Amino acid sequence: MKNKIDQYTDTDDEKLFALIEQGDEGAFTRAYERYHKLLSEKVLMDLEKIAPVKFEYNEDKKEVIVKMK
Repeated sequence: MKNKIDQYTDTDDEKLFALIEQGDEGAFTRAYERYHKLLSEKVLMDLEKIAPVKFEYNEDKKEVIVKMK
């Protein structure tokens, strides 16, 4: 899998998303790798605003810990 997406390492976002629109799975995988953490953090911050919970992300274990506020 890694070799399949290495070709997109230096591809700028505009080109990457154009490739995704064309159905390029490797481009989608690269975009996911670039942005999944940012998107996850944004979703968790938004959830904290509307729910009585606090989220913590453990990078080493790749897990989200949910605590009541």
